[in-house]
Amino acid sequence: MEFLFPALNGDAGLIALGRHQGRYSHLGETVGDILRNALFSPGKFLGALDWASIIFYLFLLSLPLAFYWRRSSLPLLAATLPLLAINILSSSSAQRNLVHQYSLPLAVLLIVASLDGLTADLRQGRLWLTYRLWFCCFWATLSWALLAKPGYFFDHYLSRVDQVPTAHDLIRRISSDAAVLTNSHLSPHLSQRPMVKQLFTKTLSQEELNRLDIALLNRRDPGWASNVQHTEATIEQLKAMSWDCEEHGQSGFVLCRKPTS
Repeated sequence: MEFLFPALNGDAGLIALGRHQGRYSHLGETVGDILRNALFSPGKFLGALDWASIIFYLFLLSLPLAFYWRRSSLPLLAATLPLLAINILSSSSAQRNLVHQYSLPLAVLLIVASLDGLTADLRQGRLWLTYRLWFCCFWATLSWALLAKPGYFFDHYLSRVDQVPTAHDLIRRISSDAAVLTNSHLSPHLSQRPMVKQLFTKTLSQEELNRLDIALLNRRDPGWASNVQHTEATIEQLKAMSWDCEEHGQSGFVLCRKPTS
């Protein structure tokens, strides 16, 4: 980690390393310290872990798929151990739930491991296999209903449907080489740009804004980790810097461009 982050991402990697390494500071100051503590002070090392959340996290991970794992699944299950350790050892509870992205690489391996288990079941009799497949369908549906928050599909996920046409139109107007400031929920749709900065509640300095070319913000919907007041203040800050800000009716969208020198 200490070498890969900077090597692959330069200065941004150093910043990311500092931010993420802090999640393991309860186990040691450096990767070497963490390994030494694990080897020579296992009692202290294990005592620093949040075992309640770890056990519940493992339960949630295995709940939908454990019934399908067989001996043939063991190699892939073993391959999950490094990823699993990263999430288990972290002090951030976000790495131990199924909402955030941290478990996605694990999910791929766990699902493929379950497919290996189902392949092994094909050697059984047809009647047994029929019952098995019906149980798989039932359990997959039940797990989805319990863990996927299906209510979000009719409420949370649809709350921004009215923004989609305007957002798509504005995103098409942002050149592929532009450095962009935007709200959190819009940033994935701009990820092909060389730089995408999300607007949180931290006030941006003029130097930070000077590195950007364009801002796509929504007055009415500031997104995660921000608020309407901060979004409004940022728009006013851009206008004070002579950025050209274009309002888009009642949608709340504002597209600001840095003045050309």
